[in-house]
Amino acid sequence: MKELSKQDRALIESITGQELGSVAEADLGGGKKFLNNPALNKKGHHLVRCVLAWRTYEERLKKRGVYNDEKVQEMLREGVVIEKNVSEKDVPKLMRKYSGFDVTAAPPTPDKRTGCFLINGEASGRLSPEHIVHRADDDQYALHSDVFYPAFKGWIVTQKTTIKSGPFNYIRRSHGISENRLRWDYFCSSELPHYVTTPGCTVIGSFRVHACAKPEKESVYLKEYGFDEPEPIIADVGDMLIANTRGLHKRGRARPGTVRRLVVAKFRAPDPFLDHE
Repeated sequence: MKELSKQDRALIESITGQELGSVAEADLGGGKKFLNNPALNKKGHHLVRCVLAWRTYEERLKKRGVYNDEKVQEMLREGVVIEKNVSEKDVPKLMRKYSGFDVTAAPPTPDKRTGCFLINGEASGRLSPEHIVHRADDDQYALHSDVFYPAFKGWIVTQKTTIKSGPFNYIRRSHGISENRLRWDYFCSSELPHYVTTPGCTVIGSFRVHACAKPEKESVYLKEYGFDEPEPIIADVGDMLIANTRGLHKRGRARPGTVRRLVVAKFRAPDPFLDHE
């Protein structure tokens, strides 16, 4: 396991206001979204997971030899990039490039519509056509962060997208381990209302910026933690928008019934603390 640097440890302790102590590798919990231990999280346990996962991600990119690639640097800096003229066969290569993992593609399912990404033979994502149908009430309208570590979603645009279509919204530079992002992670990991669950589901999901999806209430928290407002990201037909979904994002609003057609790629490592696979 990669060790915390003195600088990272000091940053965590400045946010929590107390000494961190030690965190065992077994306590990191692999790729589990959240470890529900408020006492440890108050001491900074969740922040340790965030920081170590990010530092391990950087090491993977360096070992693969792509860290200094111009587009990888853009992803590291902004959290979102657009790749031009992408076909489905290009997607596994792009997932390898941006994740640092040795991602391979499994054959499509018998219906020939859904493919799968693999790491060491373990399913770690999918590639499939998707019709996004906008509803009046949709939890994807709420700003949220999918996971505590770098994970990736990509959308190959197959029809012209406009603001009225309700495109993907992203807050640039909200995906890393900056002080303001870690302050927000600390607040969320210590405050139960910021867990996202669905009716009848007891699994803790992703952190929301606010318990509702009203932009004016989200904006209050964004200003408090020093985040920019979300930006609609629009790519041309045939291009692929790729985002690090640790960053804050949401679905743009559109008239109910509006349909967007895309090819969607999702990749999430089973264990973000692996240096390189």
